Amino acid sequence: MATISFGGLGNGLDFGQVVDQLVKASRIPVERLTAKKSTLNSKSTDYATLSTKLIALQSAADKLRLPSNFDRSSVSVSDSTVLTATGSSSAVQGSYTVKVTQLAQSHQITNKAAKAVTSTTTDIVSGGSGTFTFRVGSGTDRTVSLSATATIEDLKTAINDLGAGVTASVINAGSESSPAYRLALTAVSTGAGNAVTIVTDNTDLDFLNSSGTGGTDTLQAAQDAVIVVGDPALNPITFQRSSNTMTDAITGVTLTLNKTTGSGTVSVNVSRDVTAVQTGIKNLATAYNEVVTFINERNTYDVTTKKGGIFFNEPTVRTVLSQRYSNRQRRGGAACQCRGRFACGYSIRGTDAQEAWSHRSD
Repeated sequence: MATISFGGLGNGLDFGQVVDQLVKASRIPVERLTAKKSTLNSKSTDYATLSTKLIALQSAADKLRLPSNFDRSSVSVSDSTVLTATGSSSAVQGSYTVKVTQLAQSHQITNKAAKAVTSTTTDIVSGGSGTFTFRVGSGTDRTVSLSATATIEDLKTAINDLGAGVTASVINAGSESSPAYRLALTAVSTGAGNAVTIVTDNTDLDFLNSSGTGGTDTLQAAQDAVIVVGDPALNPITFQRSSNTMTDAITGVTLTLNKTTGSGTVSVNVSRDVTAVQTGIKNLATAYNEVVTFINERNTYDVTTKKGGIFFNEPTVRTVLSQRYSNRQRRGGAACQCRGRFACGYSIRGTDAQEAWSHRSD
């Protein structure tokens, strides 16, 4: 049988140690690649985190980009159960007296009780076929065609499928044991100009009272919202609008009406929202400082070990840092048209962004 022999085994050479060293030497490239992979993974993670922080910085800056971001208004109402209010950058500071006289309503009608049907499956067309035509306000006539076997449910569905500004529903005005189904028509939009008018009715519901016992019952009148702005004892202005949301009664303020005030009034107070601007500037400074701190902690160099941090000598990071110093100081006063009322801004000092704020009551 063949044998395996190693030369030099009898000369005192520790062959096992030689093999160990050769194995270690062969592992060096692998270990270097493993270390490089670990470094790249860490760098990738830190770049992802930096990207997130830069996006947060961009978002904070965008909120201060436009003049309207600084000219914010704060609106308060003495009784929010009557109305609520929001202000825009064009809102004029001051206190306004508002009286809500009337709320806007959607027109709602139904056929007379005498023409109610006892079942939702009962035919409501006497002839071979029929039509039902209506319009909303001064709009165009909309027609539904009905077969001889059409029911009140069929009419309801056909009207709703038109999407013509009217919602139809079937209501039981009777009892469970003795039902009396009637068709209710409700205008989608509020206001006196959006009343529902029946033009043609060839059904047994008889909205147009061709039988003498039919007709319509008004469940809710079509009406506009009415408010009075100003001291009622002086020369107030009356506003009448089709919606309970008014955008032109007080400049730059949107009013949403909830209920009438009776003989009383509510106060709407408009002031400059200083806190919102301060918060925006502080958020920008915080986001800026987080980016700077994150970069600086990874952009170091150890002279003893002669090793740099994850971001040391990275071109992308150098670009970010160079852009950071492109403007040493920025002021928000001119850009946000805050002159005369308040000045705001932030400045870069060393490695930190510091917000600056002043306000005058004149």
